[in-house]
Amino acid sequence: MRETTTIKLIFEVMEPDIYGIPQMVSEEKNQVFAEIRSISAAEFYNAGRNGLRPEFRADVFFADYDGQKIVELENGKKYEIYRTYFRDDDMVELYCQERGATNG
Repeated sequence: MRETTTIKLIFEVMEPDIYGIPQMVSEEKNQVFAEIRSISAAEFYNAGRNGLRPEFRADVFFADYDGQKIVELENGKKYEIYRTYFRDDDMVELYCQERGATNG
């Protein structure tokens, strides 16, 4: 699978509550162009060994990515970014899994 689309990179703004426990107070969303790709068999196997359940990879321009941990697709579904890889061609690969997905 290979598809060019727009996604939203989301940064959660956290603040401590009255007990000092961080709570999300807002989200900052940045809409960017991305190429959505399937996960390779090797990535699926290696991530699975570490308790992860990879869904897809989103390739974005490196300047568009600023450490966000969440990707939102056009359908509104959100995914966690569990791994990144910065390539030599000014792109970054964002490896994504369904939010809260773990093996075990």
